[in-house]
Amino acid sequence: MPNPVPVILLAALVLPGCASPEMGEGFDATDGSSRIRAITAVARTNDTPNLPKVADALNDNAPAVRVAAIATLRQMTGTDLGYNPWASPQDRQDAPQKYKAYFNVHAQAQTGGDNHAITPQPPATQALNP
Repeated sequence: MPNPVPVILLAALVLPGCASPEMGEGFDATDGSSRIRAITAVARTNDTPNLPKVADALNDNAPAVRVAAIATLRQMTGTDLGYNPWASPQDRQDAPQKYKAYFNVHAQAQTGGDNHAITPQPPATQALNP
């Protein structure tokens, strides 16, 4: 009788790539590991157009997906904007919008748009009356 171990190992390597179509792929996948792979691919390939999808993952139901999302955003933007992946859903709900606003401001600055919003203004000085 042939040894079944090589066949089992081959199946273990090949079958994950044969996931059912209803599982989906990428950011909309039903399984967290596929969503994590999509998120980490953004960082690995410097895929900045998909950063808003990574920001949306900050409200994912799976903690591991949220952790992957904030790690990718921190790596690519240099900031976590105070996000805590372990916070309550109510405390996390605005995080995607905060990041999207951050992306818009920085995109304007990089394209020569009005970057007034991101340039810190010096404090106003008041004339002293003698």
